[in-house]
Amino acid sequence: MRKTILSVVSAAALAVPLVAFGATPASAAAGTKCTTTTGKATFNPALPKIGSTKKVLSTITSTGPTKNCTGGGVKSGAVNGKFKFSKPGNCQTLAQGSGGASNGTVTIKWNTGKTSTIASTIKQSANDATKATVSGKVTAGLFKGLKSSVPVQFTLSQAGGDCVHGDLHYVTFKSTGPLTIHP
Repeated sequence: MRKTILSVVSAAALAVPLVAFGATPASAAAGTKCTTTTGKATFNPALPKIGSTKKVLSTITSTGPTKNCTGGGVKSGAVNGKFKFSKPGNCQTLAQGSGGASNGTVTIKWNTGKTSTIASTIKQSANDATKATVSGKVTAGLFKGLKSSVPVQFTLSQAGGDCVHGDLHYVTFKSTGPLTIHP
């Protein structure tokens, strides 16, 4: 009888940490909202300037911070994304918004040390080629299973290539609304 009681107590003692590690805090299940996301998006290879008939199948690599987050126990994060064009393009197709959506992955390393991996799509605005929405679903890490979305605006510069005087190597971006991770 004593052995049976010890076995039950031992099993219960082992189960408590497993339940604690497997549980998702209620705050994380509700998601987070970050008011400011900025950064740089680099095209590799660069998009040929307007007037060129050459088209390339480019990969976009983006980096930058997201800040002023509320909810989910996070305050800020480092955002890294990698997207592949769905079809070959150039500055002309980008300006026309005819390149189609680009799919990829965004990873956010939060100030807490936790990470969120998001299967994402960049889709240009129909009315303004300098605006897009990056949206997707968190597939791993903090906020797994929740949806993500952030509207952004891109800015070209002569240093990064303005599509008129040179090929487009990079753009800077800033959010025009909050980055939200939500149910």
